[in-house]
Amino acid sequence: MDSNLLVILLTVGLIFMTLFNRFKMFMEHKKALDNINHRGDFKKMYTGWKTVILYVITLLAASGWLIMLLLSRDNYTENEFIIWILVLAVFIVTAATDIVKSSVIHTTYYNDQGIFHNTDYFRYSSVKNFRVKRLGLATEVILYNGETYAVPTKALQALEDRIVKVQKEAKKK
Repeated sequence: MDSNLLVILLTVGLIFMTLFNRFKMFMEHKKALDNINHRGDFKKMYTGWKTVILYVITLLAASGWLIMLLLSRDNYTENEFIIWILVLAVFIVTAATDIVKSSVIHTTYYNDQGIFHNTDYFRYSSVKNFRVKRLGLATEVILYNGETYAVPTKALQALEDRIVKVQKEAKKK
């Protein structure tokens, strides 16, 4: 098998796998959110603006580079041209799909009773402890039943007063 064909097939496979995984993640999130809406009015908190800005810059840079590449096609051999197209396609698809991923992992929904993040809902009163993960971007929420959930640290910091208030009320009962 020609090595160019193998590289093309692997790269296209990577692109489709990335698209499929991000689409699946987004659909699971939307389905779980629809299923949890009966628990009351949720407010939405997004904490990933810096991440989205980075992905948008990457997307724009790779798209610009691709346009420049297409306009100067004569300056490249066929192999170089194909390789650059594939590399830029991976950057473009990855950046675009990671914007979708960011919308899921950096969005936290909350109401007076609990938090919904990604595909999971937990009540404030069921929170036992917290463990900040590497780099402090996410915090592991440990529940009394042993389950753990990773939630953006910024979201938990913003909701800290609610969590403490509900936990104090639960201890009084």
